[in-house]
Amino acid sequence: SRRTEDLISNHQRKWNHRKHVIAAILLTPGMFGADWAFNASLMNTSVSSATVIISFQSVIVYIMAITLKLESSSGMKCLGVFFGILGTTLTAIHDEVNADESDPECYDEDSIIDIATTTKGDVLATIAA
Repeated sequence: SRRTEDLISNHQRKWNHRKHVIAAILLTPGMFGADWAFNASLMNTSVSSATVIISFQSVIVYIMAITLKLESSSGMKCLGVFFGILGTTLTAIHDEVNADESDPECYDEDSIIDIATTTKGDVLATIAA
């Protein structure tokens, strides 16, 4: 729509109260949808898996900002995105290695994991990102 294009193309001009309200109206449904998808994903996949998938949100936002020419690419920005994902990944690995096996939500190596349910959870986490 024209308002959305105006918000994107005039990003260097100072925002007034009206632009903030329009942006909030446009973004709020998407944020509620993302929150719902993340919470639904936790019912179908491990917290570690969902966390790693959600951490890729920074990559998606960075690529979109470059594509829409809202941001320029630089080595420091790429490094920041990389370290953010690395930190989340290391935390998830640590949680998986140190998982409490008495926890009923912890998958045993001998148990059969319902692949369809896990895949559904991973897809929902990806949508949330």
